[in-house]
Amino acid sequence: MARHTNRPLRHPTLSQDHSHFVRWFTAAIAITVLTATARLSTAAGLPINTPAVDVRFTYETDIAPILAANCTACHNAQRSEGGLRLDSLAAITAGGDSGPAAISKNSAESPLFLRAAHREEDFMPPTDNGVGARSLTPDELGVLERWIETGLVAGTSPAAAPIAWVPLQAGMGGLPAVAVSPDGRTVAAARGGRVELIESGTGMSLGLLSTPNLQSSSSTAPPLAHLDMITAIAFAPDGERLATGSFRTIRLWRRQLPTRLAVVTAGAGATAIARSSDGRVAIGRKDGQLVLLEDGATDLAKPLVTLAGHQAAVTLVGFFANDSLLASVDSDGGVLVHQIPNGTLVGKLMLSKLVTCAAIPGTDLLAAARQGEQGIGIWKLPQSLPAADAEPAGPVETIGVVKEPISLISAPIVPANRLLVADATGLVRLVDRSSDRVVGQFAHGGSISAVAVSRDGRQLVTAGSGGQKIWNIADGKQLAEYAGDPRCDDRCHELEDDIAVLKQAVTRATQAVETAKKATAAAVSEREKTAKAIPPAEKKAQEKQQAAHEAAAAADQASATLTAAKEAAAASDDPQLKAAVDKAMAEGTAKEKTKQDAVAAAEKADRDLESARRAATFAVEQVVRTEKQRAVATATLSSTQESLKKTEQRAAEAEKQREAARRPLVSAAFLSDGHRVASLDDRGLLVLFSAADGQPRTAWRPVPAAAADQVESDTTSRAGLLLDGGGDRLIVAQGNQPVGIWNTGEAWSLSQTIGGELTPPTTSEDLTGPPVAAVLALAFSPAGTELASGSGLTSRTGEIKFWNPESGSLLRTLEHPHSDTVTSLAFSRDGDQLASGSTDRTAKLFSLPDGTRLRACRWRQRHQNLGDRNR
Repeated sequence: MARHTNRPLRHPTLSQDHSHFVRWFTAAIAITVLTATARLSTAAGLPINTPAVDVRFTYETDIAPILAANCTACHNAQRSEGGLRLDSLAAITAGGDSGPAAISKNSAESPLFLRAAHREEDFMPPTDNGVGARSLTPDELGVLERWIETGLVAGTSPAAAPIAWVPLQAGMGGLPAVAVSPDGRTVAAARGGRVELIESGTGMSLGLLSTPNLQSSSSTAPPLAHLDMITAIAFAPDGERLATGSFRTIRLWRRQLPTRLAVVTAGAGATAIARSSDGRVAIGRKDGQLVLLEDGATDLAKPLVTLAGHQAAVTLVGFFANDSLLASVDSDGGVLVHQIPNGTLVGKLMLSKLVTCAAIPGTDLLAAARQGEQGIGIWKLPQSLPAADAEPAGPVETIGVVKEPISLISAPIVPANRLLVADATGLVRLVDRSSDRVVGQFAHGGSISAVAVSRDGRQLVTAGSGGQKIWNIADGKQLAEYAGDPRCDDRCHELEDDIAVLKQAVTRATQAVETAKKATAAAVSEREKTAKAIPPAEKKAQEKQQAAHEAAAAADQASATLTAAKEAAAASDDPQLKAAVDKAMAEGTAKEKTKQDAVAAAEKADRDLESARRAATFAVEQVVRTEKQRAVATATLSSTQESLKKTEQRAAEAEKQREAARRPLVSAAFLSDGHRVASLDDRGLLVLFSAADGQPRTAWRPVPAAAADQVESDTTSRAGLLLDGGGDRLIVAQGNQPVGIWNTGEAWSLSQTIGGELTPPTTSEDLTGPPVAAVLALAFSPAGTELASGSGLTSRTGEIKFWNPESGSLLRTLEHPHSDTVTSLAFSRDGDQLASGSTDRTAKLFSLPDGTRLRACRWRQRHQNLGDRNR
């Protein structure tokens, strides 16, 4: 058997060359055949269903959904593997590291098609893609191939196609979006295309948002805010604006103050008001005249009849005898009874030294307290004119249980047969007429100017110098108390929150300064330490260098001695010379070793010196860095302390304004819904409260701006009356001003619409247009000057846009913030940063207003069923 050798043939023969060529050629043919076989196998790829010849496809309608489902998870703005993005037509034609992904009218050279059809490595999507992407179906591959062959037609977004909207039925679906107003008093809840506003303290509905001219399934269906399901709601920081979002639509709403329905000029100078069961209103004026008005917001502005007869200001008016008679009392004690509506005087009575009185509902009786008399007298209202010489009529009943001087009497409809009696100490007693005993007491504290009882007789409101208090009549328990202007309270609360946050910031800044001081001190100490280490290191390096030089000289001398000894020994056979050579060699070896050691020591000393110098340089630089950090920390602390100081000053001023707003109340009234109470102070501020928890709902000044100064300065005008006008109406009389009839219903009006279900963008890549799809997130900036919206196309792109909430105009857009739909947004407290969350499983933080991304966090935890989690 011949041995194998690697030795080359120096002179190969011709036959050997031929044999070598044959072997090479045979191998090449085999490789070629195998390669061709592999290519043929690859070229077969996945099956393709070719569409009909007359079918045309576009990117927006047909291709984008296919790529979104299987490709763009790995080829998007944030994650462009191979430098390739497939989330837009422009990105596809631009291509990636290997050039364009698709070439118009040439699918055979388009990597997008070849790799998707498994006709060219690398096959897409990979089998281990980790995002759930699958290979394209035969139909999808046919669509992709035909689209490329017909020229990469862009088409228009399906958003531009008309949509035949069918409004969601009332009550359909859950509550996908809710929001709470900054003051915590109102909840907005979305269900379908409707938004209901709810009073948080009571759960009472405040009404539905209504977009004018939106189609509805029937004329009786509740009003719609959006055609499609509402998916996002946000209150503005001032609580007076609200944003709602749905399919390609953002609507902005503004809370409306109560609106004045009518002005009763003839009611100017009103000192008494009453309303009959059929809705007529009687006004008694300070000039002694009576004005009778018909029911209705329009008719109330037109006096039905004006009556004269009183010589002093009217202090009480009331209807009795099935509303056919009108009784009135003036400050001198004169009592007149007129038949209505003709105005005929049918009765007259004089109550001398009258202090206060009240008509008893459902009867023809009048309860009155007079100077010099204890208790309360009950007089029958006259229905005939007395003779000229007739004696004044006396009371038909006397209630003597109240011994203290009485300042106010009220006779509510419910509880029946009972009177509310207030004395000068601020104590209100509930007196039972039939038993002449006190059945309830309510210690208001301070003088009382008005009391009011709810229609069901369960709650009592006392108003006066101590503000307003709400009581449960059955057990005398105080339910709520309020005084002042709620707007001042809200401002104080906001500043209190700001102060708390700033104090935390001051604490952090102080800690940062202390940390910086310690770091600077440590750096200075290290600088001094490293500076002191240099001279010894330099001295040691010099010493080691000197020792190395001396050792080198000694080694050289030993080498010379050895050379001389060798030469002498070579020239003679003297054994002593040979011994001298051995000795010189040993000494030379020792000297060389000493030299090497000395050189190594010198090199080490040099390295130590260099290290000491580098440490000193670093220590100097560290001092500079820590001093800069300390300066920044000190400046931050100073600015934060200054902000805290200014905020505390504003808070102190706001507190003064709040105290100044705690004015005496002159009137109070329950509204007919029984859920709200109105109160009026002596400077014309009218506040609506929740009867359940006493929380204020709305505050405004009913007096026109032109007359506001007069009310403020004229002490004779600092009086007012409130009367339930039925429904949401409230009748307001203030001093010498005309009587106003107000609609107090909770109202929100549409102020802006951004986008709209019927006005979609032209393409999904329009960064300047309205929201591209469903708006899933809304957030107002802390200043309320910007509204951020989050939207996007599933598996294609996320969208964050900023809008002017007043004009609805687009302010700016964050380009490609996420690779999937944005579902949540939140501003930082200072408004300098925006956090966002998306279905791409990332949370991101952006700096505003430049929009640069500060950081991102990807949620990688896999889904886990409950059983796995509990094991």
